Amino acid sequence: MHDRIYDGLQYALDAIWSLPPRKAPAVNCIPNLVAHRGNTGEADAPDENTLCAFQRCAELGVWGIELDVRWTSDNVPVVIHDDHTGRTFAAPKLCIAETNFPSLRKSHPELPCLSEVIESFGGDLHLMIELKSETMSQKQKNILAAQLKGLEPGIDYHLLSLNPQFLSTLACFSIQAMMPVALTNTAWVIEQAMHYSFTCISGHYLLLSRKKRLQLGDAGIEIGSGFIPNQSLLFRELAQPSRWVFSNHAALIQLNLSRLEIN
Repeated sequence: MHDRIYDGLQYALDAIWSLPPRKAPAVNCIPNLVAHRGNTGEADAPDENTLCAFQRCAELGVWGIELDVRWTSDNVPVVIHDDHTGRTFAAPKLCIAETNFPSLRKSHPELPCLSEVIESFGGDLHLMIELKSETMSQKQKNILAAQLKGLEPGIDYHLLSLNPQFLSTLACFSIQAMMPVALTNTAWVIEQAMHYSFTCISGHYLLLSRKKRLQLGDAGIEIGSGFIPNQSLLFRELAQPSRWVFSNHAALIQLNLSRLEIN
């Protein structure tokens, strides 16, 4: 129920803020498009957070993908948003943290592990890896570091979390890779980003006010904004500007960005 209310409110806000006509701004830098959970917004789009979804993003020429990582009971990082398989996949509904990877793979072969995503797309698509758990054992940190060893932090991937304090505990990773994510607590996340000397932050386009963006710019902190659903709001972001644009409608936004680059 909570998710449906949130989605309905988001849809209404997007519709209202899309009403003012906006021309394509004169920009010197086109932002990097990130497909949220690999979503392209097409009617026949593959399921979110799957290799098929990420492959479709690669075919469209999307710059990067956002993906969610959780840990199985045998310490395998897998790519799924929820803590169970019930919403995304058909029955059975399995709790990720209570299921080992062989059992998970047998029941849901389309659910990828992180190493498969890295092997298939690392270095080609930028990986925005959101860590859904706010605690990680040292063993898990070591496993994650080993899997990302061949990629350059901040260039090939970022590590995202809703908890900036959790990101600060990942001492084995470069500070350049850390990206705290703001929900409705934008001011607090900005404060934490400055405290921990993070170099980037992401948040909702409506809550990243001009004043907050100027504050971040003065501190040398780059901005990712989401979730941009259409051309009108894309043009609004281009006028801000943002370094990264997150969207659940990557096909449409990529097309609009490509047109701007051609022009």
